[in-house]
Amino acid sequence: MIFPVIAGFTGGILIIMQSALMVWTGLGRGKHQVAIGTGDVLEVEMRVRTHGNLAENAAIFIVSLALLELSAMNPLVLLGLAAVFIAARVAHIFGMGFIEPSTNNPRVLGTITTAATSILTGCLLVWQVVSGVVVG
Repeated sequence: MIFPVIAGFTGGILIIMQSALMVWTGLGRGKHQVAIGTGDVLEVEMRVRTHGNLAENAAIFIVSLALLELSAMNPLVLLGLAAVFIAARVAHIFGMGFIEPSTNNPRVLGTITTAATSILTGCLLVWQVVSGVVVG
């Protein structure tokens, strides 16, 4: 079996982002002396949700990207999906963590682009299977 290099590299970037958000969230908890939950502190809640939202989306994307890569999907398509997904997550992080918590353009752009990239990745996975590219 060939190692899925694009998915591996993308996963590496996303786990670094996830770890940075974990530290950032911990610092926010320390700043506001909140050990569990959010303590009804908006800043802590925003940090927790920013961290959680990346975790909720990144794991399934990486697995799906790796499956596409193992199915011999065009590497340029994989690179495009990975780049757009990472850019979407950065936009979401910026929008959630550094702008007032109301709806804002980076957060909305990040959310919509994450959803679109994820749906496209899912459709490509289904296509690879039903078109016979992947034989079990």
